[in-house]
Amino acid sequence: MIGPATVGLQAAAGPTIFQFPPLQFGPRTPLGTIPHFLDRLANFLDRLPKGPLIAAELRNAEIIENHAPQYAEALRNTSTLHGFVAHPTMPTVARQAALLANAGTDPASQPLCLRWLLKTDQTYTGAKSRYEPFNAIIDDDTPTRSQVADLIIRATGSGRSSFIVVNNKAEGSAPLTVERLASTLSPPDADA
Repeated sequence: MIGPATVGLQAAAGPTIFQFPPLQFGPRTPLGTIPHFLDRLANFLDRLPKGPLIAAELRNAEIIENHAPQYAEALRNTSTLHGFVAHPTMPTVARQAALLANAGTDPASQPLCLRWLLKTDQTYTGAKSRYEPFNAIIDDDTPTRSQVADLIIRATGSGRSSFIVVNNKAEGSAPLTVERLASTLSPPDADA
């Protein structure tokens, strides 16, 4: 998949994201402990083609909260991006950035890959019912917008690209959320 996408899209290709859904860890589970999983993740990432942007997106807060140094090392050693995600199963994007920075990986030192998917108090089914037909902002999420904008500013300020995906279930309408995010990044000129 990575090879054909890279050849076909060339410079237009964004990151390939490997999303790891919420996983069960423990000595008696098929995946074993989180350190064992992170060893396997590092091995998997190391076998991927070199060159294209690759991101790992987690859905288990305890991986980044309790094992950030091992996770960050796996990313660094394989030139893999952390796939930031605004999702109820994960810490805020600001917290993810702080944990990675404390583990020796400055998020501004590489391209930013971020998906703003869902508010912390929503489920996909609940958000779908609440937000359909996805044509208005129903639940403004200024804190997440500010955190996303901060990460974009940090990345672009360091000359890095930012790849942002917004879901309709983030606030109610992805196009309107993107418009608000753009306004946050470039506020209207007060003299205009």
